[in-house]
Amino acid sequence: MKLTLSIQYREQPPVSIAGAFIPGTDHYAWLQEMNRWGLPLNQLKALAIPANKQSVLPAGLFVIFPVLSQPDITTIRFPYQAINGKLFIPATAQLTPAVSASELSALLIWTWQLFHPTLGFIGFEEADIITVNDLLSYTPSRERDWEYARNGLQPPSKLRSIRLESNPEDFFAAISSIIGSEPLSALTETNKAKPEGSFFNQLLNHLSRLLKGAQKIPPGKSPKELEQKRKSELEKLLRMFEEDADTALRYAIPLNSPYASRGVSLQQSDALQERAPRFSLNGLGGGKAVDVWDTYGYNAHLTQNYEKLAQAALEAGEYHKAAYIYAHLLGNFAAAANVLEQGGYYREAAILYQQHLNNPATAAACLEKGGLLLEAIDMYILLQQYEKAADLYLQINQPEIAMPLYNKTVQTALNNHNILLAAKILQHKLNDTAAARKHLLDGWNLQIQANDCLRHYFQLSDQLATDLQTVYQKHLPEALENNFLEVLRYIISQHPEENITLLIQDIAYEIIGAQSLGGNYRQLRQLKEFQPSDHLLQGDWQRFIHQLPKPQVVNKPTAHFKFAADVQWKTGIILKNQALIIGNKRNGVYLLRFNLINRWEYSLWPGSVPDSARFTLISDARYSNRLLIHSSLSFDLRNKKLKIKSGQEDFNHEILVGEGKWLPEKLVGACFTETNIITLHIASNTLVLSGYTYEGALEGSKTCILNGDLFQVNPYFEPSPQEIIYWHNKYYVYVQHHIYSLDLHGRMSLILGMDPIQSFSADANSSSLNMVAATDNSIVWINCTHLKGEPQWQRIDDARPGTAVKYITGGFIVAYRGNLGQIYLQQGNTMTYSHQIVTETAICAVLPVPSRGHVALMETSGELRIYDLQQPVSMK
Repeated sequence: MKLTLSIQYREQPPVSIAGAFIPGTDHYAWLQEMNRWGLPLNQLKALAIPANKQSVLPAGLFVIFPVLSQPDITTIRFPYQAINGKLFIPATAQLTPAVSASELSALLIWTWQLFHPTLGFIGFEEADIITVNDLLSYTPSRERDWEYARNGLQPPSKLRSIRLESNPEDFFAAISSIIGSEPLSALTETNKAKPEGSFFNQLLNHLSRLLKGAQKIPPGKSPKELEQKRKSELEKLLRMFEEDADTALRYAIPLNSPYASRGVSLQQSDALQERAPRFSLNGLGGGKAVDVWDTYGYNAHLTQNYEKLAQAALEAGEYHKAAYIYAHLLGNFAAAANVLEQGGYYREAAILYQQHLNNPATAAACLEKGGLLLEAIDMYILLQQYEKAADLYLQINQPEIAMPLYNKTVQTALNNHNILLAAKILQHKLNDTAAARKHLLDGWNLQIQANDCLRHYFQLSDQLATDLQTVYQKHLPEALENNFLEVLRYIISQHPEENITLLIQDIAYEIIGAQSLGGNYRQLRQLKEFQPSDHLLQGDWQRFIHQLPKPQVVNKPTAHFKFAADVQWKTGIILKNQALIIGNKRNGVYLLRFNLINRWEYSLWPGSVPDSARFTLISDARYSNRLLIHSSLSFDLRNKKLKIKSGQEDFNHEILVGEGKWLPEKLVGACFTETNIITLHIASNTLVLSGYTYEGALEGSKTCILNGDLFQVNPYFEPSPQEIIYWHNKYYVYVQHHIYSLDLHGRMSLILGMDPIQSFSADANSSSLNMVAATDNSIVWINCTHLKGEPQWQRIDDARPGTAVKYITGGFIVAYRGNLGQIYLQQGNTMTYSHQIVTETAICAVLPVPSRGHVALMETSGELRIYDLQQPVSMK
C-alpha cells in the first residue's frame, strides 16, 4: 500500500516561524519585503523557487530565518514553519497522513525541502543558497567632470511630532473580545443585556479606548463597587472550577509573571474575559500595560486549581495546555519548558530556556534532543562548547568541520587546566595518542590533576616498565612521592605480570624506606599492598609502629549526650546556636534539633529510605535562619518550621527547614548571600552560576569563564554537592582537583590545584579567609590575609581517601576519618599538629559550638561529645 504525503490546512499556526515565501520575479520587491522584517540581511539564506520543472524562471524566493531570531509575524505575508529543521511547510498547514520521525528522515534526502501548496515538493542543496549580494547589480562607473561643484543632498526635514503605533496584538485582542468572547458574568447570569449599537460602532469604541489609554474605571462604578465586582468575579471563577474546570480555565486570571511589573493599564475592567488556553511565545514577553487584579486572598485556592489542571493536562498528554497554565497563569517558565520538552515541542522549549530562563546550555541540549542538530550546533558554538558541536557535525557526516572544533576544545581544556579532557579528545576524537601522553605527563609535573594524569599516562603506554622507571628517575619530586605510591598501587592491581610487579615493589621499597629513615612512617602500612603474599610483613610494621612514642589524645569530653541509637546519623551543622543533625532509618528521615545544653527534639519525614541516602546541609546564620537540604532521595522533604520555644537556655530562634527540589541537577554547591541563594551546577559539561530567591524562583544564570574561555568540566565528573564559601562578594568552591574563586558574573580564578578533593571548609572574618581542604593524600591549609593579596598555602599533613575537615573558631582544624579526629592549631602564619581524639564509633559531623575553641563530635551511633580543644591533653 502506497500513501501520498500531502499538507492540509490547520486553524492554529505554530509558535515559531522558520522562513517565509515571497512570490514574484522582481528582485527589488524581494529586497523590499526582506527589509521590512528588520533582520540583518547578511544573516538570511534564500532559495529561488522554480515555477515548474521545465522553467528557468522563479515563482518566488524562499527565505530561511536565523536560529531563534524571527521577525514580527504581522510583517510576513506567507510564513513557513520547519519540521526537523529540514522540511518547510506553510505555517497554517500540517502533514497528512502523520509520519514518524524515522519515516520523515528517510524522505528528507536533501539539505532542505519545501512543500508549497501549488508548486509541490522541491529539494535544495547548500550550493543552491542565494545571498543578498546575488540580488544586487552595480551601475558601471561613468565619466564625469569633477572640476565644478554640484548641489549636495538636502538636509533632512525637522522632526515635528512623534506618534506611537498601536500594537497589532492589542488590536486583535480588542476584536476577539467582541467576536466569540464573553465575560465570565455572561455565563452565570440568565438575563444578559444585549450590546447596544452595531458591530462597527463597538469596534470603533474598542479602538478609541485602545488608542487613548481607555478610561480608568468602568462607567457608573466607584472604586469600591469595582473592588466588590472583582471579588464577585473571582468567587464565581472558584465555583466554576468545581463545576466545569475546563470552562473555568478559559477565564482564569494570571497570578504571576516575571514581566508583570512592566506597566499597569489605565483601563480597569470589572469582568474576567475569555482566553484561549493555549501556550504562545508571543504572549510571554510583556511589553504592554496590563490590568492587574488583586486576588483578595484567593491566590492560594486559584494556584491549587491551576496546578491540579496542569497536572491533569500533563497526564492526558495535552502539553500545550499544561504549558499555558504554567507559563501564562503561574509564571513558572521552567515548568512550562519542561512540559513542552516532554511533549516534543523542542524548539518552543529551547526558546523558553534561552530567552526567558537565560539558560542557553539547556536550550542547546533541548534542540539536540529534538533532532534539530543544526540549530543545536549553532547554540553550542555560541556557548563555546566545541566538543558537543563537533560530535553533532560527525553525526551529520561533516568531519572536515568537526576536526578543527575538536582542536579548539583541546586548547580550551588546556587553558582551563583540564588536562584529562584534553587528553581524552586527543586520544578518542583526534587519534593522537602521543600528544595525549605528552599533556598527561605535563599535568603530573605541574601537579594539575596529578594522580589521574599519571594513571592515564601509564594506561596509554606500550612500554610500561620503561615508562615507570623514567617517571621514577626523572619526574618525581619529593612532594609527589605519596601520589606516585598511590598510582603504583593502582598499576600493580591492573598488571599482574611478574616483571611489572617486581619493578613496582622495588620502587615502593626505595621510596618508603627513604621516608622512614627521615622519620616519616605514615606509608609503612602501605607496604602490605605491594606485597600481599608476605603475611609476616603486616606484623613487622605494626610492632615497629607500636614502639614509637604515642600521640597525644584528649580522653575527657566536657559534656556527653546520647541520642536515638537506631537512627543512622549522617551529617550536621550549627545554625543560630542550635545543632541540626540529620539521619535516617528505613521508615524515614530524622532531624535532631539540640540547643547544645539540655533540650532537644526530633522531626520526621516519613518514607522509605535506603541506608545509602546522602544529605548536604546548606545554611549561613549571617544572612538567614533557613536550612536547605539537598538529598539523594526520591520523595520530598517538605518544609518544616522549627518554632521558638521561650525559656532559659531554650530554642531562641526559629529555623525554617526544607529540601530545595528546585535546585538544579548535577549540583556542585550552593550558599546563602545577603539577598538570595547562589548555586553552581553542571550543564552540558560547563559550570553554570545561578541565583535564586529564598523561595526557589530563578533570578538568572551565567556560564562560568576561566582565562577568557568557557569553563568546561570532565564529562565523567559526578559532583558531590558542597557548601560554597561566600566572602566579600566572591564564591570559593572546589571542582575536582582545584579550588577556584568566582565573582558575581561567573568569572573564575584558579587558587590552587592538587589531588582529588574530598572535603572543604573555611573560617571567614572581615579581613581574612582561612580555608582547609582534604585530598586523597594530604591536608592543605590556604590563607587569604588581604582582599587582593595572593593566597598562601601549606601542606600540613598526609591524608587518606575519605578524610573530611572542619575549621573551628579559634584557629583549630579538625580532620576526621572513621573514629579518629586529628587536631591542628594555627600559630601565626603556620598550622601545626596538636593532638588527636579517638571516639567509640565513626564521626559523622564536627560542630563548632559557640564557646571559642570548643567542638562537638557527633557519631553515627547517636553519641555526641563536646571537647575543649584548648585544655591540656593526656596520653592514652
